[in-house]
Amino acid sequence: MHPTAPEWFLDAIQCRSQSCFVEVDGCPIHYQHWTNSGAPALVLIHGYAAHSHWWDFIAPQLLDRYQVVALDLSGCGDSGHRAHYSLERFAREVAAVAEHAELPMPFGVVAHSFGGGVALKTAGQMPKALAGLVLVDSAVVRPPTSGGRRRSIGALPPVLFHDRDTALERFRLVPPQPCANRFLLHHIASHSLRAAEGGWTWKTDPRFLANFVGEDQTDTLMQLQTRLAVLYGSLSTSFRTDVREYMAYVAPAETEFVAVAGAHHHVFLDQPIAFCNQLKTTLAPWWG
Repeated sequence: MHPTAPEWFLDAIQCRSQSCFVEVDGCPIHYQHWTNSGAPALVLIHGYAAHSHWWDFIAPQLLDRYQVVALDLSGCGDSGHRAHYSLERFAREVAAVAEHAELPMPFGVVAHSFGGGVALKTAGQMPKALAGLVLVDSAVVRPPTSGGRRRSIGALPPVLFHDRDTALERFRLVPPQPCANRFLLHHIASHSLRAAEGGWTWKTDPRFLANFVGEDQTDTLMQLQTRLAVLYGSLSTSFRTDVREYMAYVAPAETEFVAVAGAHHHVFLDQPIAFCNQLKTTLAPWWG
């Protein structure tokens, strides 16, 4: 355990989840379920090169109102790898996890960064099953003048580390940003590694981006039939003003945009308590 970890974090990670697997299109998909029988459900979707343990210190703070599921998309965390990745397949993984966990419908989806595209695709495919989406610093559509997106965004290379401590020290956020909460980075890094012959390496499929084909979801966002809220970091360089304004132009008129003060792109790493408080405020009207 990191020596600077505060009491609230220690309490949160003591709240154990159920670890489960479901097969989707021949690939094992791992998810965690923090149960709260009879409560409305939330599905949490991680960002690029991340995994369900990014939510270990967030999910327990939501259990006073919800039951929570966080999955590892294929190619990430403890899920299997594929030859090809797509938003459509990721959306099927979300739907399969929700069914396997027997979540009550409609359920809410909270998605960070890359996961926002997965959430939007899911909403387009099964709108009646969703109470709404909360996108977290996720530019699911971009202004037409922004140009093409880079194929590489500083991904962690498939390096083999000879010892685990060295690997933990080499963990970096993608995209890069400062983060004062080192205890959170240490926790996430410890769940990002797997043993390999001769040492340790990252769990994420190193060919994830190369084998992923994205798509323009502007029409899906324009025709969205579920509630939508967008939380973003006030200091984020990923969710720029032009991106926010274009999303507001394309998204349904009632979409809520809320800045979390003092947060960069990885909002709930920078301001975990403020993020949870704002998330609860945003979600409160969804189930009456």
